Amino acid sequence: PSYFLRFRTFNNFIKKNLNLTAKVYKDIDDLEKYLPNADIYVTGSDQVWNSEWNGGIDRCLYLDINSIKRKIAYAASFGKSSLAEDEKNDTLALLKKYNAISLREQSGVEICNELGVNNTINVLDPTLLLDSSAWKKLSSNKFKGEEYILVYNLNRNRKIDNYAKNLSAKTGLKVKYLSYQLHEAFKNGKMYCNPKVEDFLALIENAKYVITDSFHATAFSINFEKNFVIVYPGKYSTRLQSILKILGLENRVAKDDNDLEITLSIINYTEVNKKLKIERKKSLDWLSKSLTE
Repeated sequence: PSYFLRFRTFNNFIKKNLNLTAKVYKDIDDLEKYLPNADIYVTGSDQVWNSEWNGGIDRCLYLDINSIKRKIAYAASFGKSSLAEDEKNDTLALLKKYNAISLREQSGVEICNELGVNNTINVLDPTLLLDSSAWKKLSSNKFKGEEYILVYNLNRNRKIDNYAKNLSAKTGLKVKYLSYQLHEAFKNGKMYCNPKVEDFLALIENAKYVITDSFHATAFSINFEKNFVIVYPGKYSTRLQSILKILGLENRVAKDDNDLEITLSIINYTEVNKKLKIERKKSLDWLSKSLTE
């Protein structure tokens, strides 16, 4: 049931908002045989080159089609700090076929450098290329005027649950939590399972505090200027570490479930937004240049 609700939620949003090909491509042969005609092809971005998530190196996600003459990668992500030895040679061969490569994490740039792929750059995740005004147009009107603690954790982690409970006791605010699994209904607080994308944004936009281990919940918390705290997941935390370092927010990581002062301390978003503006220009300039050269 959880998967059914999730797919319905996202499919409805996709049909309404995204311009996709009529053809669905299921494998590399399909893509090669029915390749859409385009001037340039782009790979990106969320953990698209994470071989663990993808069940190995997926040639589709490297656009490994001989007939493609020009392709770039925008904010591609390996989702980890290093590659296994047995995937380095194949990855290098695939990366060499790109005309330009940008990575979402600094660790991705370092992986490319180690392989001998030079002239790569660390850029912002696409969600951060748009400022808050653009996302507020998409956000729903729910939850306006409310004060609450929002929890969104992708990985089962009792530390996050305990942190939320302690912060609720300290502030007197109720907990709302996002989930994409119905079986998490036992958690403390009011559950919002598989909400519409517009409501997902609204829950973050109107929260007083955000507790998360999710990169994108962090990205939207930054865009909406929320006081947030990070509890690192056991794996794939490089993307979180990277964006926090870029924006000078490394102190937003909880040491334990009683480390409440981090969340209660106010983030200086004047300084954060100055850095974000610089990074946004750098990323958009790279993208524009790579698409037009």
